[in-house]
Amino acid sequence: MMNAEATLEAAFEAAVAKALKTALGPRPDRRFGMAEMLDLADRAVARIDLWGQRGVTGATTEEIAAMACVIALSGAVPALRAQLARAAAGVNEITKKEATDVQ
Repeated sequence: MMNAEATLEAAFEAAVAKALKTALGPRPDRRFGMAEMLDLADRAVARIDLWGQRGVTGATTEEIAAMACVIALSGAVPALRAQLARAAAGVNEITKKEATDVQ
């Protein structure tokens, strides 16, 4: 029987594989694990933060793919869309369900 940490890591690895497959096509050149994905994404963010537009053009495709995976897996896009929709509707409060859905 797997412990909760191993189950969570396996679920995360499956989500990473799915996001990579979507981002890179059906057969990515290589796969990277959770730690490497986070390192690559962190490197891309640091490069862009330091160099601005030059950092964007200097980021590798692997760094960009890793950054996209981290964004997708964090749930940031749906959460921000919901926040923008609320703001457009003039609603400033979030519901209990929305608060628990954002992870």
